[in-house]
Parts: sequence; C-alpha cells; structure tokens
Amino acid sequence: NFHGPYLGIKHAVRVMRANAPSGGSIVNLSSIAGHVGLRNYVAYCASKGGVKNMTKATALECGAQRDGIRINNVHPGVIWTAMNEVQFNDEATAHEVARSMSPLGVLGYPEDIANGVLFLASDESSYMTGASLTIDGGLTAR
Repeated sequence: NFHGPYLGIKHAVRVMRANAPSGGSIVNLSSIAGHVGLRNYVAYCASKGGVKNMTKATALECGAQRDGIRINNVHPGVIWTAMNEVQFNDEATAHEVARSMSPLGVLGYPEDIANGVLFLASDESSYMTGASLTIDGGLTAR
C-alpha cells in the first residue's frame, strides 16, 4: 500500500523534471483509513496515512523546486471494489453498510473516485498541491 506510491512518485518526478518546464500532476490513492483509525486494520491505516503524508511532503519539495509538479491525494470511502466484494460478500450487504455509516447513505463506485482523480489531474486544479480529496459520502465528516 505504501511502496507502490513511493516508487511511483520517485520515478514520475524524475521523468517530469527531465521534461521540464512542462510540470505535471501526480495523484495518489489512499483511503479514509489514512485519516481515521479502523479497528482490526492497523497496518492498512498506517500505510494509507503514510501515503497521505508522503504526498504532502513531496508536494512541498516539488513546490520548493518551482518545477510545476503538483502532487495530490484521494481518500475513497466505502467503494464497491473487488476488495470490498471479498469483505462484504455481496453488493447488497455493502449497500447496507454504506447506508448505516455515511451521511449520504449510499455506496460509492469506482466512477466516483475516477471523477475526483480526473479533477486533480486536470488544469482545473492547477492551484492545488499537497491536498487530500476525500470522497466518502460524508463518512469522515462525523
């Protein structure tokens, strides 16, 4: 959960700087577990919190270099993915869990996260770096 984003940043920044001054955007995926603790998920929470803080630290480093590289982070909530299919067994159960946990009361889908990633990767977010975009139906608003 941590090593992949670390290597992605390490190698992407090197290539982006070699192609300067074009800059660019890196978007890491973390989890709401990077913001809050979840019982029985200590290692997962630690790795996702690490991705969040690595994103922030690297954004500061790239910003200080004035190389135009922006690095942001997305924190999904309960999303219908293969991982959650294993955890909840079926989509109906995942819907019930999402309904009980989040203020919007709905299950998220990969497209919900893709829209946030698209925004952060685009010029529409050109003034954002080191940011964490939480897409969780309001789950962490409590």
